[in-house]
Amino acid sequence: MYCILVEAGGLHQMARIHPSWHRRFLLELGELLRRYGFALLRHDGDQLLFLQEEPPRVSSQEEATAVVGELLRGLQTFLVNCAENLLDYTVLLEADVKDRAGAAGAFPLFVQRLSSVRQENTLYLTEEAAEYFHALLEMTREGALFRVISLSRDDHDRPGPYDRVLRQGCSQPALDLIVETLSREGKHRGFWFHGPDRSAVATLVGTILERDGSGPAVLIQCSRAMTRRDFLRRVIQAIPDTPVPESERSEEDRVYTALREQLKEPCRGYLARNMVDCDLQGTAAFLVRRFFLSDSQRRVYLADCDLCEGAAREFLSWIPETTSLAPLVVSSAAPPPEGSQELWTVTDLSPQGDSPSPPPASLLTTASEARNRGEFSRALRYWVNCFGPGRSLGAIFHRGLKPQYRRVLFLVFLADGRGGLSFLDDLCRGAGLSPVEQSHALRELVQVGLLSSLNPPRVHEAVARTADTILESRGRKKLEQQVSNHLAERVMAESLPLTPELWELLRSGLSRKDQIPLLHLLLQRIAEGGGEDELEGLARDLPREMKTSLDSAELRLALRWTKGPGACPDLAERLSLGNDRAPSPWESDFILALAEYELARRDYVKALKLCKTALLLNLEGAEHGHGRVSAAPGGRSCRGNAHLLMARIALYQGQVREAAQYLSFARDEGEGDALVFCEARSLEGVHCFLLGNYTRADRIFGEVQPRLFEAGATHQLLLSWFARARIRFELGEYTEARAGFAFLERYSGERGIPPIQNVARAWKRRATFFLSDSSGEDPEEGDPRAEDLSREEVFFLAEALCRRGHFDRALPLLEDICAAEEGTDRWPRLGVAWENGFAPLEDLLVASSSGVSELGRLATACRAWALAKTGRMDEAVPLFFGLTRGGNGAAQDPQALLFTYLYSTVLPEKRSPDQDDRATVLGRAVKLCQERSSRIEGYQDRMRFTRDNLWTRELLEAARRYNLV
Repeated sequence: MYCILVEAGGLHQMARIHPSWHRRFLLELGELLRRYGFALLRHDGDQLLFLQEEPPRVSSQEEATAVVGELLRGLQTFLVNCAENLLDYTVLLEADVKDRAGAAGAFPLFVQRLSSVRQENTLYLTEEAAEYFHALLEMTREGALFRVISLSRDDHDRPGPYDRVLRQGCSQPALDLIVETLSREGKHRGFWFHGPDRSAVATLVGTILERDGSGPAVLIQCSRAMTRRDFLRRVIQAIPDTPVPESERSEEDRVYTALREQLKEPCRGYLARNMVDCDLQGTAAFLVRRFFLSDSQRRVYLADCDLCEGAAREFLSWIPETTSLAPLVVSSAAPPPEGSQELWTVTDLSPQGDSPSPPPASLLTTASEARNRGEFSRALRYWVNCFGPGRSLGAIFHRGLKPQYRRVLFLVFLADGRGGLSFLDDLCRGAGLSPVEQSHALRELVQVGLLSSLNPPRVHEAVARTADTILESRGRKKLEQQVSNHLAERVMAESLPLTPELWELLRSGLSRKDQIPLLHLLLQRIAEGGGEDELEGLARDLPREMKTSLDSAELRLALRWTKGPGACPDLAERLSLGNDRAPSPWESDFILALAEYELARRDYVKALKLCKTALLLNLEGAEHGHGRVSAAPGGRSCRGNAHLLMARIALYQGQVREAAQYLSFARDEGEGDALVFCEARSLEGVHCFLLGNYTRADRIFGEVQPRLFEAGATHQLLLSWFARARIRFELGEYTEARAGFAFLERYSGERGIPPIQNVARAWKRRATFFLSDSSGEDPEEGDPRAEDLSREEVFFLAEALCRRGHFDRALPLLEDICAAEEGTDRWPRLGVAWENGFAPLEDLLVASSSGVSELGRLATACRAWALAKTGRMDEAVPLFFGLTRGGNGAAQDPQALLFTYLYSTVLPEKRSPDQDDRATVLGRAVKLCQERSSRIEGYQDRMRFTRDNLWTRELLEAARRYNLV
């Protein structure tokens, strides 16, 4: 067995300075070594010791050595890519380790040996290990160890590695020109290198940048086949993380750092296209701006930028005018566009004098590709010299590459950067390729330049244009079928989430019959978090037997986001079992869609009955081996979905304890199901918020946020941000609350989600009113007119006017709000309601019937307060009775203590036989306050609630005058 000691200088400091980067470093390093059978044995400060507990299954020692050699190359590449955040690195490889105890016991000796001969950023081998690798690596002895000079020996049968040959094929004057140009002070934008042969220009510039003393360049490689989404994703993959101390990290830093991890891989959880595109653009822009404003001296190299001209222009617009970063470097086949040349230091790298003849036009298989062959003339000549002549690029690949290498090359093309190396590993397993075959193939393909990058794996631009010639038609079809069947099995086993992007990859290799179960699952998943565009895209080419699945998805989507139950009775009727529809294998899913419909109609008894029917039907199917069919892979299982729906039904009926029980069932179902788990935990957070346990609610929302990012549950994620800002508001931390609302307003505004933007803006204004409450400023000063505000914003303005004693000005506003709310029906749903800031939280308990809402009840309370203060006590008292007396929702309403306190403020100081006693009513308010504060687990939060929340503080100050506290 082998063991590897990695010494990463500064790693222990990064655990304190940048804990998220530190965790990600350990995860990615562990994943890389796990692919080769290594497990972490010891972690001590900057040192990590790994032991190969599961050696690869190979037929000879030579193959085992080759595999470890591949690991060393990958490990060095990984550590070089982490150079921005590490001081340096050193790696030591030991061989013939007997067991874990032997490796652990030798750890101090390894560290001592490294300290005696240590050279930064180097790989070392012990004498035992060097005996195995003398034929593969160039080494020199240093004391008791061998230092690796080169991780590969030249293969004299080949012209040499792709990069080296292309570099050698260019004139020294061209290299000197690049060096001289980069040594000068560039213009505002940076340096622009161009020439007709883009493969030569890109390699030349990249080679010189590798020699630059400021560290490896950040490479953003463009491609003609790239969409805007592909380009943005590549920017996110390439731009290194910028360390920010935890104490200095803003909410924006935390959110975009989490989004970065989510967006690196196309196959992860997003469902709604507009949210993907907006998050890609916002995250890429934030990372670029932050990196260019950092103190890093690494250059950013935008290669072949003219292939993604529109997206590249967008990228350039994000770069701040004032930047401390080394200037940007761009390569292209053409000079900068007219009108922008004065912004660049432009250098023409066109060959001088006689240039070598281009390769035959037939090497690119279509006329349009042949016209562009000059872009890759050096690359094509290299492959001809490497593999021998042929009538097309595909032909020379067939001549020079082993079959398994061509299969790996085609799989890299299929993956197109999705999911990185781990996803490619999965595809290779599905294609029947062993890890050794995959490792050897990747090494060869990188060596000869057919892969332009390995992290993530991508094919060379010229290869992408002729990808259909890599394999013969029959072999290509068979490979696509193997990959599709493998991915489909993983989807059905719920170990891989099904997204529209993944569907596009796997559908081509599946028969029509095999597509149907997956289509049903995808339709249901889109109904949970996607949009109408995605559903319409799938509906265009659906088989007739999928019509009922489409109806159920359309019904669920309409109920959750766009329409009420009155707009879709036809869909519900078609779903109902009758003479014209036979039972389906997914009947339990269809019944749950009908249960959502009955919930929206507020027929809670019928909705609960349908949920129980769906549960029983699903359990019967599971007993007969069909339970998998009714589950939504990567989304809600039928049983989890049923329990979530039952929890909502219980909440809308005020059955708080029953709701908690159903949520625990849903959480258990969600252990292997990301969306069930996320929604169950989110609803648990809402449940704690409604009860007043703000400490636990905040902790739950904080814990579930990483899972929400991974699952792509966008609206639940936005709810978690909003709820945490609401918690800060309820605890009287109005400055922190305003910052949270401001971020949510900006985020939702950039993504074109007006309802959430309006809610966040309204609550930001309310927090501002409370912060300026003591100043006595007129809340209408500098504010838009009431007719330009949302209903919620008008209420917050009226509330602020009342708090400052302007009851006569507030009363008309409050009367309009009460009338409007009484005529509004917000139907119960499983989606997140964003009509106002109370709709996704308090309304789950309060809005049990049409025309009832928390906003309406609060407006009624303030209206009654204003009526009493303007001498209309006879009108005010019945309103207060309706809000504070038992049987009117007072026991369940989270705002009940505010209603009771406001009522106490309008009662006379002295007892009156015609009115309630002020002290008695105030005592009830104090009791409600004490009950609510007693549920807050954290002592500091409990103190904030009673000391910093303005309403609570005023209540307790009044209670002290009556000796009630």
